[in-house]
Order: sequence, then C-alpha cells, then structure tokens
Amino acid sequence: MKNIFEQAYDHKSFKEQGYQLIDLLANYLEKAAVGDYDKVMPTTSPEDQLYTWDTEHSGKDLNSFFNKVLVNSTKLQHPKYMGHQVSPTLPVAALADLFSALMNNGTGVFEMGPASNALEYQICEMTAKKFGMGPKSGGFLTSGGTLANLTALLTARAVKLPNAWEQGTDKQYAFLVSEQSHYCVDRAVRIMGWGAAGAIKVKTNNRFQMDTDSMISAYEEAKKNGITVIGVVASAPSTATGSYDDLPAIGKFCKANDLWFHVDAAHGGAFIFSKSHKDMMDGTEYADSVIMDFHKMLLVPALTTAVMYKDRRLAHSTFNQQASYLWAEDQSDEWENSAKVTFECTKLMMSIKIQAIIESYGFELWEKYLDRVMELTRHFEEQILKEEDWELACSPEANIICYRWKAGKDLAHCNTVNTAIRKEVIEQGPYYIVITNVEGKTYLRSTIMNPLSQEADIDELILQIQTLAERFK
Repeated sequence: MKNIFEQAYDHKSFKEQGYQLIDLLANYLEKAAVGDYDKVMPTTSPEDQLYTWDTEHSGKDLNSFFNKVLVNSTKLQHPKYMGHQVSPTLPVAALADLFSALMNNGTGVFEMGPASNALEYQICEMTAKKFGMGPKSGGFLTSGGTLANLTALLTARAVKLPNAWEQGTDKQYAFLVSEQSHYCVDRAVRIMGWGAAGAIKVKTNNRFQMDTDSMISAYEEAKKNGITVIGVVASAPSTATGSYDDLPAIGKFCKANDLWFHVDAAHGGAFIFSKSHKDMMDGTEYADSVIMDFHKMLLVPALTTAVMYKDRRLAHSTFNQQASYLWAEDQSDEWENSAKVTFECTKLMMSIKIQAIIESYGFELWEKYLDRVMELTRHFEEQILKEEDWELACSPEANIICYRWKAGKDLAHCNTVNTAIRKEVIEQGPYYIVITNVEGKTYLRSTIMNPLSQEADIDELILQIQTLAERFK
C-alpha cells in the first residue's frame, strides 16, 4: 500500500485526473462557444453561494468538485459575456498556467526560476520597445495593474525624491491625475503617505479625457499652494468610459517641466500589437513608465501585468533593502533577481503564459483579436445611435461602451430605470453587462472581450434592453 504522500504525487493518478479535467473544460469550451448556457453568470446570492460549499472532505471524486465550481462560475468564453475587462483566456495559455502551477518556479530570484526569469526579461524589453520607450527600456511582470501602478509611482518618488525611501517626506508632494483615473492611483499615493492631497484631480473634457488646459492650471495652482508636483499619471484608457488622455501633449508638458510621466495603459496598451489601432498609444515614447495588463486584452490568464521604464535601471532605485538570503549585493543591477524591483518575492511564472501564446500564434492572433473586438464595438455604437431614446457617454475609443436610456421624467428616474434594466438583464440571462456612474448619470456598460461574439449577439442585447426600457417607463 502506498502512503498518503506517494498517493498524492502518483503520476498515474495525476494523468487520470488531468484527462478528466481536460474533458470537462473542453466540453465547457464547446458549449460556451455557441452560447449553450442559459446564463453567463449564475444568479445566486452571495449567501446562497456560501451555503453551496462545504470545506470538509466530501469523499466525492475531484471531477465532481471541478464541475460544481464550473456550474457556479461566470462563463467568460460565452459570446454574450459583455461585462468587466476580464479576458476569455486562450486554452493554450490555460495549459501554460497548469504547467507553471506544477513547476512552481518563483521568479523573485534567478535560481528559483531560470527559464521564467529570462523569458520575463525578454518579453518586457520587447513590449517596451513596441511602446517606443527607447534602447534602454525594459521592466518586469507583476500581479495586476493596481500593484503595477503603485510600483511605478514609487519609482517616480525614488527618482525625484531620492531620500524618501530612507527618510520619508516632510512636505506635501503630489501627482496630477485625471478625475476619471482608476481608483488604484488615488490609493497608491495614500499608501505612500501623501494623503488625499497626493492625487490632484484634473478635470476632464466632454470626452472624459484629461483636459490639458486644466492640467496646466492645476500644476500652477499646486505650486502656489506649496505642493510639489513630481509627475503626471495619464489614462490609456480610463476604466469607466474607455477614454484615452492626450498622451503626446501630457508627455511634452512633463518633459518641459521635468516631471515624471506615467501611463496607466492597463487596458488599452495592448493596442500596440494592432497595426490598425496602435496610434491610440502615440505619446508613450515620452513616458518614463508604462504599465499594461496582458490578462485584459491579450487573452492571458490573470494576473499578468508588465511594468516598463524608459530606463529599466531606474527600477532598482525603487526598493533598497538588504536580503542576504536571496542575493549578495543590494544595489547591483541584476535583471535576473526581479524581487529587487517589485513588491513580490515569490512570484508566478507569468512569462510562460505569454510566451505560450507567442509560440503558438506569433503576434497575428493578438492583432486579429484586437481588430475584431473593435469592429464589434463600432457595430454596438452604430446600433445605439439608431435608438431615439438612448445615448452614449461618448463615442468609444477602445472596446468599452457606455450607453443609457435617457427618456425618463428626470435624471433620477433615468438612473433608476437603467439600474433596473441591468438587474433584469442579469436575472433573465443569458447576457452579462455592468453599470457605471459618470457625472451623476448611470450608464449601462459593456466591454467587448470575446472574439467569438457576433453582431447578432449585440443586436439581440439592444433589443432586450429596449424592450425592458419600455416596460419600466
């Protein structure tokens, strides 16, 4: 009889369980691709979900557990998933994730992840070059845009205020940020100890882009008030409306005033891989730092985010701490020990997931994917504009579209109806959409993430919401 450890690591059992899991997931992909599920998201309450699960040993086979999780999960591969900015993962990238999970090579230090560290370096250098960041550019991968933005802003602080890491700051410093910027930017400056005043919110124009005249005024006003601005954070695009800030104008302003220029391109940076749409990222050649999520628009499993610098060596100024159990010298520029430049020490083999896609399809699949979701978004826009009682927040620049029923008695009534429409859409199925509030107005919001979605899926959704709006009048 094998003991419990021999059973747990038995390669034959792993092979058998693996085949069962692949069969389950392959069946899911087959059904999801044609929309053969009544609902994208199971409409159970949080409390019901709690009572669904028993964390004690059930005695059932593992496949039953995986199937139960599948039934109770949101199905992103469904063509009627049009909700948050989360990728319908490519199967080949999911296989890479499985491989990485079993190998479990952390990439904080080279000796724990030789292959994944080298791939990470190459991938980030390649991506930074595509952004036009120059011959010295490069970076590393980290777990999500929130952590990536915080790290990049800490680097900006280290470069502009070199004593801050050891001595802290005794004055009020700040970044200029769009009022439509992601909440994590505001959170980052608070973590840095600068409080709410550390993120000076700049007004946006009628397209929800940072207004550059207001940016200049905010900069001058900050100086008058004794606040030292050390940089500007641009959105590419903003999360709520998908609006791109004027990167060239902001970049030139930063260069003229010796400010750090950071671009939060978590969602939209991927368009550098599309010949038709890469001009959306014009201006990143001015950037000191850029972050981009591979797990949003490049079909990679979460979380996989690149932090890139015009001069990758500056990343080593972010954190200066001795860790003799990991490396001999604290200050040296060792690309192979990424724990020197990021919060994370033990880190997933993120680069394997990215390279698995490149090995399988080159860059062609990414380009065709990006072009397809933009085609679908343009179709969505065209159909909404045909509806008399509906309006857009703005013409979508990326694959995010915000639209609302506007024919109510007043704003409060319109907001109530739009909220009710979203709730009813989710409960009826099969569609999954979300809502957002922009300048006091509640919009329905769709992000077109699935390349298997069709124009007909969009048309059916618009018919459904139009019918619901008539009922709620």
